[in-house]
Amino acid sequence: MAEAGAGFLEQLKSCIVWSWTYLWTVWFFLVLFLVYILRVPLRINDNLSTVSMFLNTLTPKFYVALTGTSSLISGLILKPEKS
Repeated sequence: MAEAGAGFLEQLKSCIVWSWTYLWTVWFFLVLFLVYILRVPLRINDNLSTVSMFLNTLTPKFYVALTGTSSLISGLILKPEKS
């Protein structure tokens, strides 16, 4: 009897795993479909070109400042404790 219960649980687990994978796949394709449908109202191409233009205008000085600030903050957060 215990073997039948274990077999049932394995079948149930297999069914849940399969359905979960199937639902994620359906969700992924639904999101892709919505992005495709809404590409004109969202003006994705215009937004991507604007972001690309903005990133091209950043100077090396900005990257140096960003790296320095990041290092400073990391040093403050990861400051070793004195024992």
